[in-house]
Amino acid sequence: MISRGYQSDLERKNDLFIHDFLELLNVEKIDCQIPALDEDKIRQALVKMPIGVDEDFIVSFVLNGYRLLINMKI
Repeated sequence: MISRGYQSDLERKNDLFIHDFLELLNVEKIDCQIPALDEDKIRQALVKMPIGVDEDFIVSFVLNGYRLLINMKI
């Protein structure tokens, strides 16, 4: 996710990864159950990372993508 640096679009409104993922689910008729995700779960995962990261950025980036995914899936 950050191997080439931090994304500039924190809100992810035009995130092609999410759009393409949802299109794949639709085309292939895959029923994907999206697990619940919140800030605490993301922060718990970040603690286990072997490298230092901008935790606040990662939390916002992941939660914004999650919200977009949930809202588009409906």
